[in-house]
Amino acid sequence: MQELTPAEAVQAYGAQPIQTGAGVRHEYPRRPSENGADPHAGSEDDETDLQGIDMDDVPAGLRPAFIHLVDEIGHLREHLDEARHQIDYLKDRTDHDPVTGCLTRRAFQGTLEQVLTLDKENDIHSSLGLIALPDWGELRRTTGLEAAEAYAIEACDICERHMRTGDRIARIDDNTFALLMVASGRDEATLLLGDIQQELRNMTVAGGMARIIVTQMELSEGGAQENLARADRALIAQWARQV
Repeated sequence: MQELTPAEAVQAYGAQPIQTGAGVRHEYPRRPSENGADPHAGSEDDETDLQGIDMDDVPAGLRPAFIHLVDEIGHLREHLDEARHQIDYLKDRTDHDPVTGCLTRRAFQGTLEQVLTLDKENDIHSSLGLIALPDWGELRRTTGLEAAEAYAIEACDICERHMRTGDRIARIDDNTFALLMVASGRDEATLLLGDIQQELRNMTVAGGMARIIVTQMELSEGGAQENLARADRALIAQWARQV
């Protein structure tokens, strides 16, 4: 198996459409295009410059109608821009958990499929970790949803502090996060998840240390759904042994 340094991993994956980190919590801004331009700014090719027409070229009897047409086109463009922004907003709500900003399970599976393909092409092994928070349900029952979600946000923040370039995090259930560790074999993933687990356990829940359940595996043959299902089964087994 080829072991990559972090710099080599960035080089191997840098040209691919894999973003870093989680989404923006509670905010859903328009995403820039790959070249940094506003994707809704339009271009000279898709706009008709009616205002550049010399009014002397427009017959006098048609000028009022022409001016009205220019105004109407301007209003239509404004409505089109707003519709595009709404589409972006709804897509981001579909791709990101609105509380933590992490990817949703559906969006995570898409990224996982990309990494599985890249791993095969580059002879690289990436790893998948699942992190469960058993105290989330108890907090919701005893203190309320707001306290449980604040706990999930804190846990997400801790995970993000340990993530490297190319790693992705998703909230795949109310009390469970998935962490994709790109170009990380079993040993490196174990160390990373161990650091995360230790910091998560230092969170205070109901006056005591938080209960954290972690499982990890290297990605294997099969698609994203198969790998996630295998990780789910391992987490359930680990949960049964610890809780």
